[in-house]
Amino acid sequence: MSAKEKKTEEAEPKKKKLPLIPIIIGVITLLGALLVGKTVLGNKRPETKAEIAKQDATETFQIPLDDFLVNLDGEGGHYLRTTITLGMNMHITADEAKKDTAPIRDAILSVLSTQTYDGLAHESQRESLKEEIKKAVDKELGKPDVAEVYFTAFATQ
Repeated sequence: MSAKEKKTEEAEPKKKKLPLIPIIIGVITLLGALLVGKTVLGNKRPETKAEIAKQDATETFQIPLDDFLVNLDGEGGHYLRTTITLGMNMHITADEAKKDTAPIRDAILSVLSTQTYDGLAHESQRESLKEEIKKAVDKELGKPDVAEVYFTAFATQ
């Protein structure tokens, strides 16, 4: 063999090994990035039925209702004018909730008409009124569909 042939044979194995190293490093880097991405971004799924129910309960949509004008209980001719929006759980669809608007309004009117002027004077009393409305609507619908009650307008006279 000549000297040129020996140099060519020795050089060829070195050339084959060089491209493999960057490819291996690239693959390891890619796998590491994917692992870090999954860890940082998380992909946690609820595991128990309680976690699934809790997740469902936190997902809500809102139903704005028309104004309510009711005479307050007691003497003095006081009245309440309020606008309410209900935050509904995803256990009920928006279409089902819209179909039940009349029973929902009726339940709310029943609660509002039992209130007194003095009973609505403080914020804490309004918070308890929200709970009463929530319970009355849930009772009317037959299941706990109301997640939150929002007063978007509230005036007494």
